[in-house]
Amino acid sequence: MELKYKVLIGAAVVAGAFAWGRFSAPVEIKEVEKIKIVQVEKKVEASKEKKDVVTVVVTKPDGSSTTTTTDKSTTDTASTTDTATAVDSEKTKTTKYKKPDWNVSVFGAVDVRHIGGGAGGLNTGPIIFGGEIQRRIFGPFHISGLLLSNGTVGVGLGFTF
Repeated sequence: MELKYKVLIGAAVVAGAFAWGRFSAPVEIKEVEKIKIVQVEKKVEASKEKKDVVTVVVTKPDGSSTTTTTDKSTTDTASTTDTATAVDSEKTKTTKYKKPDWNVSVFGAVDVRHIGGGAGGLNTGPIIFGGEIQRRIFGPFHISGLLLSNGTVGVGLGFTF
């Protein structure tokens, strides 16, 4: 076997291995949702009052009176206590998608051997229309069928990379 065929076979094997490795990796989307909940608890203690009012009335022998009022009341003010509790949660969702198995192509073409001829400008010959359908058969490898408007029919083998 000649050296050029060995090089072509080696290049085909390397390209096929690269395509296989790239194709065999799953398509994956990872969504991470982080939630932080902060709960604040407020505690209020009511105020307490203690009333202690003393009124003393002193009557003098001349008939006059003196009134003395002593207020010993105490008032406690309300106190507030805040406590905060934080809760962290993380939710992860992974979605895997299947790779497509089918590919359909349509195209138009001209015969480039006829470009540039003729007195009136470009003479390209008839436009050829065609279509191709591909189906994945094994890993990154595809088989395809080709049909052109000029009656040409063909098959192909390809790989995705």
